[in-house]
Amino acid sequence: MIDLRSIAFLLLLQIGAGNASFAASWHHHGGGSPSLKEVLANAAPGDTIHVHGEVHEGTITVEKPVVLIGHDGAVIDGDEQGEVLLIKADDVTIDGFTIRGSKISNLEDNAGIKASECRNTIVRNNFMDGCFFAIYLSGSKGAVVERNTIVGHNVRDDQMANGIHLWKCNSATIRNNTVRNHRDGIYFEFVTDSHILDNISTGHIRYGLHFMFSHRNEYIGNLFRDNGAGVAVMYSHHMIMRHNRFESNRGASAYGLLLKEINDGK
Repeated sequence: MIDLRSIAFLLLLQIGAGNASFAASWHHHGGGSPSLKEVLANAAPGDTIHVHGEVHEGTITVEKPVVLIGHDGAVIDGDEQGEVLLIKADDVTIDGFTIRGSKISNLEDNAGIKASECRNTIVRNNFMDGCFFAIYLSGSKGAVVERNTIVGHNVRDDQMANGIHLWKCNSATIRNNTVRNHRDGIYFEFVTDSHILDNISTGHIRYGLHFMFSHRNEYIGNLFRDNGAGVAVMYSHHMIMRHNRFESNRGASAYGLLLKEINDGK
């Protein structure tokens, strides 16, 4: 349901203030009309959309800077049609949802939340429930991923991809997340100047944390437990690694910490 009082108030303010613009609040109830896709289409940049109940609309694309907030156990289910939430705008926040129903595919990197070529994406306080990739950032700058619980299905590695996956990103912060039962818990490839802080990464088929060709990053205060291997740092330089715990990592590559062709690390 659209919050008509908020929209009316917005229009009055705009009339009184000439060219000044003001953010509005919208409310959407799952299964109601208009759909969440329609609300997103009508929202203005900077608006906040409050979502209640379950949403089943296939892939939902966010193409303008908005804040999406989930209330009362809000669920966005992609019904295994592809991505669940696809972000294509700067300054988008996704906060407080259960996200599920991404399509499992050996050809497409489908994710519960995917941000592509965006700045300042914020993903916080979400429960990622059995998504193929849970959170996937590609070409992003300044992203924050925090206080999410990410749980994959305990299946073969070709049926479950990575929990938090970053590719060609910089200046990201990954903190206070719990990630379980994926292929790799957290994966960085061609990622620079980023921070991985105070996460719990456990029960993964391969690595709790995996770096490839990623430079000037740090991971501090994390717990890696019951993975195939705890952490692998490969082909990377100027890495800072402090105050992490490596417990019971016992897979085929039974390392707590594996360093391969790195230099200038601490």
